[in-house]
Amino acid sequence: MIKAQNLDTPNMRLMTYTVSENSYIADVHRKVQLSVLDDAEGPVNFTQLDPKIKQYMDSDTVGWVCKTKNPVQKIGLVYFSNVIPGLSALFHPVFDIAGYLVYLRNGGNRFTPTVEFSQVALNYMFNTLKLQRVTGVFFDCNVNAINLCKKLGFEQEGIMKKGTKVNNKPIDTVILGLVR
Repeated sequence: MIKAQNLDTPNMRLMTYTVSENSYIADVHRKVQLSVLDDAEGPVNFTQLDPKIKQYMDSDTVGWVCKTKNPVQKIGLVYFSNVIPGLSALFHPVFDIAGYLVYLRNGGNRFTPTVEFSQVALNYMFNTLKLQRVTGVFFDCNVNAINLCKKLGFEQEGIMKKGTKVNNKPIDTVILGLVR
């Protein structure tokens, strides 16, 4: 795993994730019924998720678990895979709505955490790792991720028609890019 540092904003702290966070990372993916670390050719097999997380973390990935500061609550994670310092990476934001609701119930202030923690992480990637571009690749039905990327300044670069399969059904994949 590429070394990264913890990051802070007024509302949250982004803690570099370690193998000890595997259970949280797997749990968030289970909640959203999505596994960006698994093969999209069939149903997600969550028993395979923990080894895949470790495999990704041991290679070319930079990631953070995002926690609100007051009250302290985990609200998601953001990571970049296929990182080539000085060049490019793939963007993976994952929002934990259940964690955010707990934060609100415990007196937390409303803010848009996914945009905030994604922006902080993107700034780190561009300024510290000197990336030239970040790419987001999402199923066309993942409207929330596509809209988040557009809010962050990504531009849609193309659509791979029937670019992958989910449950043996061909679906389109949207490609978005953010250039330095």
